[in-house]
Amino acid sequence: CMWANAKRFEVIKDELRRGLENSKKMSPYARAMERMSHLLQKRVWSTDRLLYELSLPTMDLDAVAEHAKEMLARTHMEGFVHGNADANMARACLEQVSRALKSFPLPDTEREVQEIVKLNAGLLFADQHTNADDLNH
Repeated sequence: CMWANAKRFEVIKDELRRGLENSKKMSPYARAMERMSHLLQKRVWSTDRLLYELSLPTMDLDAVAEHAKEMLARTHMEGFVHGNADANMARACLEQVSRALKSFPLPDTEREVQEIVKLNAGLLFADQHTNADDLNH
C-alpha cells in the first residue's frame, strides 16, 4: 500500500485489539446494551469475531487497502443538495464523487434497505460470558 505506513497500521491494530479485549470487562449493563444493539442491527460482528479476524496472519495493511478499494468500487450513493443548486448541478456533484471513488452503481438487489426490527416479547437471548476475571459470573 503506497499511502499508508505499515508500522502505524500495526500500532492501530494493536490498539483496536486491546480495546476489544477490554470491552469484555464492561459492566453487565453495558454488555447488555451492546448485545441489544447487535440484535437490532442487520449486520454486525461480535467482539469475539473481530478479535479472531485481527489474529489472522492475513490481516495486514495490503489486505485492508485491497478491501477498502473493493468496498469503494461498489458503493450506493444518495445525496441531498439544497440552496441555489438545481437538479442538474446535484447530479453532476454526485457523478463527480462517483468518478473520484471509481465506483459503479450498486444494483437495487444488493442495496441495504433500512428496517426497524421488533423483538417479540418472550424471546430469550443469552450469550456466554467471556470475561474469566469477573467474579460476578
